[in-house]
Parts: sequence; C-alpha cells; structure tokens
Amino acid sequence: SAGRQRGAPGSTGGADRLAAPAGGPRWTVWGAGDAQAFGGETGPGSRYDGRPLTTYLGLDVEAGRLLAGAALSHGAADADYTFHDLAAEARGAGRLATRLLNVQPYVRWALDERTDVWGIAGAGRGHAKLARSVTSRGERADLRLLLGMAGVRRELRTAGAVGVALRADAGVARLKTAGGGAVLGGLAAAVHRTRVGLELFRTFGAWTPFAAAGGRYDGGAGTTGAGLELAGGLRAADAGGRFGLEARGRLLALHTAAGYRESGFAVTVRVTPAGDGRGPALELTPGWGAPAAGTAGADTLRNEFAFAAPGRRRPESGSFTARVGYEFGLLAPFTELARLGAVSRQARVGLRLGEMGGPLAFTVTGERHEYAGGPPDHRLGLFGSVHFR
Repeated sequence: SAGRQRGAPGSTGGADRLAAPAGGPRWTVWGAGDAQAFGGETGPGSRYDGRPLTTYLGLDVEAGRLLAGAALSHGAADADYTFHDLAAEARGAGRLATRLLNVQPYVRWALDERTDVWGIAGAGRGHAKLARSVTSRGERADLRLLLGMAGVRRELRTAGAVGVALRADAGVARLKTAGGGAVLGGLAAAVHRTRVGLELFRTFGAWTPFAAAGGRYDGGAGTTGAGLELAGGLRAADAGGRFGLEARGRLLALHTAAGYRESGFAVTVRVTPAGDGRGPALELTPGWGAPAAGTAGADTLRNEFAFAAPGRRRPESGSFTARVGYEFGLLAPFTELARLGAVSRQARVGLRLGEMGGPLAFTVTGERHEYAGGPPDHRLGLFGSVHFR
C-alpha cells in the first residue's frame, strides 16, 4: 500500500498537481513499523499465540507531473499452537514461522490537467516453516508473491456545472508455495480484476453529490464472471475543514456468477480538532453489506483472498464503527468500537504520541477481537512512522 501512503495512485488534484514544488524536486524518505501480539483459545487445552512484526522503508520523488518511488517491506510472524482432541484422545503442539520480503515500486503521472495514470507492482520472496510435536520431521516451503495494478482517471469536459470522469483499472495478485510437505506443499491462490466506468459529480458550495457506474470482470481463485457496479453518494465539509460527512452506497447490480451479489452502504461523520491541534475528535461510520468505500491500489486485490472460495457470497450484514479521541497537541488518546454484523466485534484503546502527519509519531493500542463461534483474541499493537524531507 505504499502508493496510497505517498501519492495515492488514482487520486485527483486538478491543475495544482502539475506545479513543481518550490525549489525543484521533493524527495521523501519514509519508514514505518508494525508490531503485534495476539492469542486465543479454540477449546479446552487448545490455544494459539502469535507475534507478527512488519517493517517498511520507502523512498520517492515528486517533480512536476511525476511522483515515483519504491517501498521495501519485511514481514516476520511466529505462531505457536497446542491442540487437544478429546474424541481421539490426541494432544500436540506446533509452530508456524513465516518470513516475506516484498518490494513495491509505484508511480503516478499527470499527463495533463485532467488525466492521471498510476501503477503499482510488487514482488515478494520468503519461506514458511512448520514444526509439529506429532512428528519429528518439520516442513519448509518457499513463499512467492507477485502483484501488479494500473489505472487511469480522466476528467472529461464538463456538461454545464457537472463534472464527468472516466476511471479504469486492472490488476492481478498471486501467492504460492514451493516445496514443503503434506501441509505446506503446493498451495497457491491468484485473483485478477478489470474495471471501467464513469463518475459524475457536482459541487454546490459545501456539498458534492457524486454517482458512478461501470463494468468489471473478476477471475482467478475467487468468484469469476462479469458484473455491473453502481455507486453514488454525497460529500460535505464546512469552510474550515473541521466537520466532514460522506454517505456512499455501492451495488453489484448484475453478475454472471450464479447466486453472487454485493451491496453496501456507509456513512462517515468526522469532527477534527481546531487549527491549533487541540480538541475532541470523533468519527462514526455505520454501514450495511459489503464494504461501500472504494479501495485503490493493491489493496483491492489483497482483499479478494478473503473470499477465495468459489461461489462464496459477500457477507450481507450491518456494521458500525465509532472512534472518539482528544487531541492534546502531541498527545492523543482514543477509543474505538467496531461491529461487523454477527461476524465479529472489536474494541480498541490507544494512545498516539506525536503530531498526526508529522515527522515522527508512535501509536500504542490494546485490542479485543470477538468472533462468532470462537473465543476472543487479545492483542497489543505498536505502530511507528518517521518522515524526512
């Protein structure tokens, strides 16, 4: 997701995106780290614990019409588990360790005042190791990840006061194992998607209604076939930028896969602190159905792996997320509650140290995740970021 952090492929900015930064090209070195710990139980005598750690380092340059860069990430995760099968009177333990090094170059080019093209590529290599107490021999398999996505957004001539934009993107992602044994050997999953559509929008002071329609084709390990997507909504913001509102809906009106459907609706309300960086902050997002917010870049493809079973439907359920915090300049405590229908619930409390978007910031969180039909997870998270300009 490096392209989303620096340059957001597919984002718009009008004529100002063509102006070179004062003093010539602007270089940015950025880094981030994400450390977590989680654990839970699956039954009497059966539990698991994991410790994933991912670090990122990126470099890009923005000059005139071009933003280009690359990000390097390294992910390491160790998970220990024990099991107790009462029916078979069997006990055992094991450890799964994975390591993956990933490189993602990204680029965005403004062809003119109305047209952006962008692209993200990625390649990763690593390995997975599995050790089990029920056998003296472990397994080791090589991991391979490939992904790529490209898109274009073209603002067409306006019909009166209505803006019209053409959007299109296509991408593919594949993850597989090589070697291994009975458990890790021969695993592979790949997805691809192509989309093209029109977006209409018009601004009335603080209000901007928008609508979009387009076709798409899904292929690979998930549900395959062609479909027609419809989306629309309304954005609003006050002149000072403190208060914001967005309502967005999405509907997969047609799809050639039998019994497959998607639909979603979400409303987001934001209240941000005053210009001095102090004050309450609030964000509320009730939603229904499949995620209504559009995703950009490689995230669109990664999300498909969660629905890799052929013919599987997207969850059609309600969701709600609430986040409340208070900004004390460089210190910001917050609480977040989220619910995804009857599937899962999440509660987080955290503290951010450092200015949001500033050169250095750290966030510490404590989390509880509950899932239908299973015991809860408890996690500790630490996230840090640093930017040099």
